[in-house]
Amino acid sequence: MTKQNVLITCCGKWAGMVCQMRSSMRLVPQLRAGQLYVADAEAITSAGVFADRQFVVPRIADENYISSLLKLCESAQIRVLVPLIDVDVMKLAPYAEEFRLRGTSIVAPTVEVGNLCLDKTEFNGFAERYGIRVPRSVEAASITEAQYPIFFKRRCGFGSIGSGIARNAEEALVELAKDPDLVFQEFFAESEFSVDAFISHTGSPVYAVQRCRDKVIGGEAVRSHTVKNSNIGDAALELLKALADQGLSGPVNLQMFASDPPAVFDVNPRLGSASVLSNAATGGKLFASVLQEACGGTAQSLSIDDYEEGMCLYRYLGDVFYRADGGSQQAMEPSASHEVKR
Repeated sequence: MTKQNVLITCCGKWAGMVCQMRSSMRLVPQLRAGQLYVADAEAITSAGVFADRQFVVPRIADENYISSLLKLCESAQIRVLVPLIDVDVMKLAPYAEEFRLRGTSIVAPTVEVGNLCLDKTEFNGFAERYGIRVPRSVEAASITEAQYPIFFKRRCGFGSIGSGIARNAEEALVELAKDPDLVFQEFFAESEFSVDAFISHTGSPVYAVQRCRDKVIGGEAVRSHTVKNSNIGDAALELLKALADQGLSGPVNLQMFASDPPAVFDVNPRLGSASVLSNAATGGKLFASVLQEACGGTAQSLSIDDYEEGMCLYRYLGDVFYRADGGSQQAMEPSASHEVKR
């Protein structure tokens, strides 16, 4: 039997990702008749209610996580596995070949490229070599002489955990005492932009959808709208080409300040949760590109900025209801409710 299903891991509350990924599957011949599954350590998740089926797997840190996913991908006929969070991406990346030999493609970068993107110190060195602007680093030894405020974040952190603003040397020293591996950088007051991009296996950027991050909570954009800014676009294309030169292919999320020139402050080699806006702005073709290349094809677009400008995302809280005895679940949508079988 030819594998034709897609599995999203650690999907949690992102029901929109499930619905859009399923729709984009219909644009890929190898997946058109397939189903969209999710896997999580929790027995019930919001995303799982909207998926065709949810599976329970060990937590990422569990020694049986990889072996459980390998078995699941075989039994559930998984053609493409899509991880959504950095920890999961880096956990799965070393096993890409093992999954491939079983007929499952993981949407993840190589270990080397993943480390380059997620290690802030390594990335800053890479950016300097390619002439890409990043926030100026403030060495720990120079904290008392720094111009405040300054921004701090974990060297290999994610989701804004451990990040913040130090408004004087005393605050910076307190944070440094908590985590000696913190990275300190100059503070930017300019607006934040994201670029949801896809780099083909040929090395060519296929899409680069620009979004203004209008409101961010816990590192996640809850309000965003698509734009076409020439400065952001030029900076994004320069960075994408540099990343492709390092061997990156697949989805990548770039985050930068709208300074002049723009300054890149984060690169995530995966689909970001708010990429649902970028996917909608491309008519589902962004996610379809991810799935198409995971199935061995070559993604193409009319142009790198072939998307609708001025499309807005406004996230809302939804509710999932289920019976405590493990019975049926219900997903409440804005216009109707329906019961979904586990």
